[in-house]
Amino acid sequence: MLNIAKFEFFLRQQCQTKSTASVLLASSGGLDSMVLASLFLALKQPFAIAHCNFQLRGIASDGDALFLKNYAQTLGIPFYSQNFDTADIAQSEKISIQMAARDLRYTWLEQLRKTKNFDVIATAHHQNDQLETLIFRLAKGTGLRGLKGMHARRGQIIRPLLSASRAQIEMYAQKHQIQWREDASNAEDKYARNRIRHHIIPQMERINPNLIENSQQTLERLSGAEEFVEAYTQHFIANHCQNKKQAWLINMKALQKSPAPPVLLYRLLEPYGFNYAQCQNIIADLNGKAGAVFYAQNYGLLRDREALILKKMEKSEAKHTLIFTIEKETSEVELPIGKLELRQIEVTPAFQLSQESAVADFDSQLLQFPLTVRIVQPADRFAPLGMKGKMKKINRFLTDQKINTFEKKQTYVLLSKNKIAWVINRRIDERFAYQLDTKKILRITFVPNDK
Repeated sequence: MLNIAKFEFFLRQQCQTKSTASVLLASSGGLDSMVLASLFLALKQPFAIAHCNFQLRGIASDGDALFLKNYAQTLGIPFYSQNFDTADIAQSEKISIQMAARDLRYTWLEQLRKTKNFDVIATAHHQNDQLETLIFRLAKGTGLRGLKGMHARRGQIIRPLLSASRAQIEMYAQKHQIQWREDASNAEDKYARNRIRHHIIPQMERINPNLIENSQQTLERLSGAEEFVEAYTQHFIANHCQNKKQAWLINMKALQKSPAPPVLLYRLLEPYGFNYAQCQNIIADLNGKAGAVFYAQNYGLLRDREALILKKMEKSEAKHTLIFTIEKETSEVELPIGKLELRQIEVTPAFQLSQESAVADFDSQLLQFPLTVRIVQPADRFAPLGMKGKMKKINRFLTDQKINTFEKKQTYVLLSKNKIAWVINRRIDERFAYQLDTKKILRITFVPNDK
């Protein structure tokens, strides 16, 4: 049950907000934010209302702004509003409308907080929002950090309604006859979160009627587990990593003896741009010969005899040593030397394999995503198509193809896990080529910069 006493305890303890703190309440005019405003009024908590008009629902968006303005004026509450051309900004930035709205909202709120000297920004996220976030991140793929959910307080942002469920908020609104604006888009299934809210959570509640309450306990345990992992990571850094000559050395034996080497390595390397799939490949390659180098953004990781050596590269060096990741849904990848265009093709009786070196036809079932693209390395080997599975050093292959040294240094390879699937614009690896039982082809076309 949501009541003043429970809310105040959560606000003071979990949100660490004093009764004298000035609060900037981010409000849409919807049920949740209007209940939060009512609770602040009941506690006599100093607050102002800030509203973002994203101009996505025409006259309805303007109606929300007017509703809040009148509400604030009636009660003598400071009111701030800002209009955004959200759709145009999302298109120009090539991001989703939801992401554009979120970025615009938090950037403006923080600017307003600083300018008007508010102590904190309050949002009206509640327990159902927590569960939706958890399910959304699970569906997209995430690690332990992503499963922690939202914090009651993070920096200058507080979320006092994380103490209540949507049902409790609705009951409170009915009891206190609170008015709010209903966003018609909330009833649509256009957005992923709406589909989770309308279809997935109700089905889960049929399995467990106490789903919302239990999910909060799960999130608390996950948050605690994250703290344990972070403590272990810091202990490992203190005892098994060292800075030496502008490089960071990671003890390989200690890494291999850790409970989950790929997870630990990802913790260590994520700040430098390495993804989890790369860390899996690095761990799988730890017992190989010394000298292999893995790249991400502006960093290179060298597998030496006893340590992994992480070093920042010069800009000129980094340009051609980036790692490019290809997910299943990727359709185009920009490389320093050109671009890759990807499309799936169903195999029919009329299908014909491409004979061009710039086009690679892969058996989709033989590839493991995410794929990666990087510059060729001295120790790289592959099984050139037509050589009946015989492995060959790529450097030797390029020499046989009469490729000069300058071109060699600008040769890229496509990898599936840690296996080379294609020497781009040269030859596909036989292990990933078309088979008699192939049903679907992934065709990747290389388009050089000069075309």
